[in-house]
Amino acid sequence: MTGTVRDAEERATARMRQLLPRLIDTQARIAALQAEQERLLAEAHRVADEWAAHTATGISRDAELPYRSVAAEVATVWRVSDRTVQRRMGTAVTLVDDYPETLASLQAGRIGRGHVRVIETAGAIIDDRRCGALSSETSSTTRRARRPPGWPPSRSVAPSGTPARP
Repeated sequence: MTGTVRDAEERATARMRQLLPRLIDTQARIAALQAEQERLLAEAHRVADEWAAHTATGISRDAELPYRSVAAEVATVWRVSDRTVQRRMGTAVTLVDDYPETLASLQAGRIGRGHVRVIETAGAIIDDRRCGALSSETSSTTRRARRPPGWPPSRSVAPSGTPARP
């Protein structure tokens, strides 16, 4: 390597040592906000649940009205479709109620929203009777998680003391 290339690499490495902790922190804050958003969407769903419980007429359309109304209010301020919000409210309830450790991991920034979607999708096919046993097994596996076999070793330039991510 020539001196110029080596100097450029050293400058890039030094800059990345400063940049990576900020990127890690930003990602963790985003994940925490996403976890909070999931909790709020689950709460919005519960508002609709309570409303629907008091309007039970046996007519499907009447039972659906509270969910559509609550979703429409959220959709209006988010500028998205009410069907999108209804779907998100439903998945939020599932996450909050059925996957509390996954939500806690999202809150702590240990996983991202993509990981949550994969867990929810995989969990949807598991029989409810097995969920409790698998939940504790999955959480202990998650704590021991490492880089998958065959992945190249990380060439991290993160400063020492920066939490490593699998």
